[in-house]
Amino acid sequence: MQVIEKIKPNIKQQECIDNINGKYLVLAGPGTGKTFTIIQRIKSMIERGIEPSKILCLTFTDAAANEMKIRLEKELDKLSVDVNIYTYHSFCCNIIDEYPEEFELSHSYRIMNDAVSRAFIKECIDEINPKEFRTEKNDPYYYMIQ
Repeated sequence: MQVIEKIKPNIKQQECIDNINGKYLVLAGPGTGKTFTIIQRIKSMIERGIEPSKILCLTFTDAAANEMKIRLEKELDKLSVDVNIYTYHSFCCNIIDEYPEEFELSHSYRIMNDAVSRAFIKECIDEINPKEFRTEKNDPYYYMIQ
């Protein structure tokens, strides 16, 4: 039988987990336990009586958001957890969808895909024709978002 050792948080991780009041920004390199810390903090918040639907967790990528959802469900032994876990992009899109009039948009707006976004950025660079931020070969697009 395999014995699984429980991971113990370090001092800073434990501080984040224990302090359930206010906001925390968890910034660290890959494999340092960011997701572990966030999941443990959410678990601590729920155990202390905070409604899951009142918790907001934002991350940069779909992969990270999905990983958090999966790990939170495993940690809480529930199939459905009502914690709001989004990417920054999807969270903002939800706000725009819910309140388009606040952004002077109609309900028929569309989000630019990567190809349209690149074309738009290229068009802006062409219009401005910056002399800075060019490579030695004078490429104005080199530093464009990849």
